[in-house]
Amino acid sequence: MRDDARITEFFGSPGYGFTTGDLHNAYPNMSKMDRNLLFVDGRYAVVFDDLASSGGERTYQFLYNSNGTWTGDASGGYRITQGTDSMQLFMLQPDALTATVGPARKAEMGTNLSVSNSVPSTSTNFLGVFYPKLNGEADLVKPTVVKDAEGTKMTVARAGGKTDYLSFRTAGTGAITTPLCRLECPFARVYDERYESGERDDDSRERVDDSEPALRFQPGRQCPLRQARRRL
Repeated sequence: MRDDARITEFFGSPGYGFTTGDLHNAYPNMSKMDRNLLFVDGRYAVVFDDLASSGGERTYQFLYNSNGTWTGDASGGYRITQGTDSMQLFMLQPDALTATVGPARKAEMGTNLSVSNSVPSTSTNFLGVFYPKLNGEADLVKPTVVKDAEGTKMTVARAGGKTDYLSFRTAGTGAITTPLCRLECPFARVYDERYESGERDDDSRERVDDSEPALRFQPGRQCPLRQARRRL
């Protein structure tokens, strides 16, 4: 697998990071196997897998191992606890999924979460949110996902009044519309807005193109993704 997998996209910015890996040559009968990993605001990680088969309909499998203690389920989300630390894990795609938690094949790998598409298909997506808990912090409410012609759009409402809008496009190009802006890129992490009195800019819905020096949601404040793209 070492010779067949490769990193195809990457950026890093204070508190934010994104990378895409192409693994389809490392597995049989796969025409696409892109893993997108996003680190958001120094707080949590999102994994978005975009998979397609070259051999007809099939069942795909997402695996995650942990030595912690598992509670919860696929519907409401899992909590993994180890000592005084814990993490919430939400599997939000495929739309129809089957999830099981059980012993990993090797004892040192602890417990294994296996997620698969319930209905065989030629393509599917896995979308997971990995949210470590801070001491005294309220639980994260299960993120919401909407799919439309533009792509997959996820909303993460965090403690402290922050809301993150994350959008994923798996094919083609074009705009992705969110409540705050439009972004012209395949994968868009949209600025987390603090909904406090006087902080939100009423004219925050904008459209990006390559001629713009920066995407501004508020006077003097820039989208972290746009900043990172300018550094490449």
